[in-house]
Amino acid sequence: MDGTKKCLDMKNAGYVFEKEIKRYVSPFIIAVDAALSEKNVKESVFIGKGDFNIGSSLGRGIECKSHIYVKGIVGKVGNSFDENKYILKNVRRDFVTDLANQVTDKICNIVDEIKIV
Repeated sequence: MDGTKKCLDMKNAGYVFEKEIKRYVSPFIIAVDAALSEKNVKESVFIGKGDFNIGSSLGRGIECKSHIYVKGIVGKVGNSFDENKYILKNVRRDFVTDLANQVTDKICNIVDEIKIV
């Protein structure tokens, strides 16, 4: 595993899935997302397997192909698109990117150690 990371957001999701991922033979995809939740579970982390949608709190659910997904809850879903956009905009992107990289690095190291890929 080469640990290649591609940052994904609403603007480049189509490009990453159509162009970048196709460059690899059977890539193992770990997706990390900052998300809003219906429940008051801010600062919680949810981990699952399979695909999930990004951008659903903004009404733009784009399917994210992945083997493992990690969702870090950064706030509670607001009452409107504008409120959700405001909440997400106030989360520092570098914080989310750093957190995503840390999670991905740890998972990749474990996968390498146990040689499941």
